[in-house]
Amino acid sequence: MPGTSEEGAAVTKTRSGPVRWKNHWTMDRTALDDRQVIRFTENGQGIRSPFTQQVRWSSLSWWTDDGALLPLKSQTTYSDEWGNRC
Repeated sequence: MPGTSEEGAAVTKTRSGPVRWKNHWTMDRTALDDRQVIRFTENGQGIRSPFTQQVRWSSLSWWTDDGALLPLKSQTTYSDEWGNRC
């Protein structure tokens, strides 16, 4: 169903309690190359593997929307706390 969208957020913590990372995500049904797809976005910050220091990230991916959710394309960009790409 084109135009359908959802969004949410997540917070992960270490076993001892402090926040490890948090994110905000969206999911939209749309079209890519004349094909119905689901587009996911994610923006987050914190300590995320494989990094050991604070980073920010932005992810964009497209998945099939025909009964089986299969990846078509994905891109993630990481930066440090000063905005320099990692």
